[in-house]
Order: sequence, then C-alpha cells, then structure tokens
Amino acid sequence: MTRYLSNIRIVFQNPASALNRRRKIGKQMGRSLALATGKRSSVTDLEALADKVRLPHYNLDNHARSLSGGLLQRVAIACAIAGQPEVIVFDEPTSALDVSVQADILNLIVEQVRKTQAAAIFVTHDLAVVRQVVDRVMVLFHGEAVETGYVDDVLDRPQHPYTARLLAAFSGEDMRPEVAGAGPSTNGPTALELSSVR
Repeated sequence: MTRYLSNIRIVFQNPASALNRRRKIGKQMGRSLALATGKRSSVTDLEALADKVRLPHYNLDNHARSLSGGLLQRVAIACAIAGQPEVIVFDEPTSALDVSVQADILNLIVEQVRKTQAAAIFVTHDLAVVRQVVDRVMVLFHGEAVETGYVDDVLDRPQHPYTARLLAAFSGEDMRPEVAGAGPSTNGPTALELSSVR
C-alpha cells in the first residue's frame, strides 16, 4: 500500500496552508525530491525543479511566508511533480488565487500533466475551468457518481437532474426538477478526471 501511495501527489486548494510558511522553499522542495527519489537533492536538482514550474531561483532561499499565492502554488506543483508520480490530484488549485494569476497556474498544470504523463484528477466547482482543462468529467452528489462522460457530452447534454442544476446555477438560470436533498444548487463537488489534456 505504501508503494502505491508514494506514487500519488496532491496539490491543495490553499498553498499558504499546505506549505510550511516558516521553512525555506528550497528545503521544502528538497524534502519532496528526497522522498520521491530516495536520495539527497543537490542545488542543481532544486533549480531544475524550479525551472519546471517557472519559479525564479532566488525564491529557493526565501521563506514560504514571503511569497505570493501564485508563487506558493508553483512551489506546491513543484513538490507534487517531484519524482514523476503516477497520479496527481488537484483540489481547487486556483480558487484561492487572484484572478490575474489563475490562468497562468492552469496553463502550468496542463503543461506539467502533458510532460509527466501522470494521470490527473481535478476537483473543482468552476465549470469554465472544466471546459478549459479536462477531457472527462464525473459529477458527484453526496459522494456518489451520478454522471460521467466526455466533458462536452456531460456539460452540453446533461442526463442527471443534479448535473442540470449545477449547470443552471453556473449560467444563472433555475432549472427543474429539484434534486431531492440537494440543498442549494451549487452544493456538492464536481470531480474531474484529467486523463489527457486538450
């Protein structure tokens, strides 16, 4: 089980909470590399990893608390791709960021998924993000998968009432029928599998 778990990485919603704000960035990235590769990382290794996420090298000597949200998320992505994991889970990775940097982070995620060939799972409520970065979508309602398929099929031709409610909430419309026990139409996560990117 440990071997399988070691091949799974997670990029959390809020990088400021996910990273230790009192430790230097290089130390945190180095720890991720060491855990993934089983050997101590060199300065060259750290700089190469920083280059993959377009993180300026001088940030390696900075503490996490001194970095912006966008730079922190680049660090989190760097830690996730260290050692080329088989699966990366992205849990609302742009929702805590300024709108001005969200597109850059999404483009970086797509780029790294392509390069690493990792299977990626993207969790989000943002349907604009869904259309932008995923190929297949799974809609969850109370922990149960109620609809799955290619993104255009699910978002353009929803088959389940809950999916229709999610889409209606995003578009500002109020579609019926109501889903029993759903509460507000935007409650409940939308889970997305990024098996390949566009």
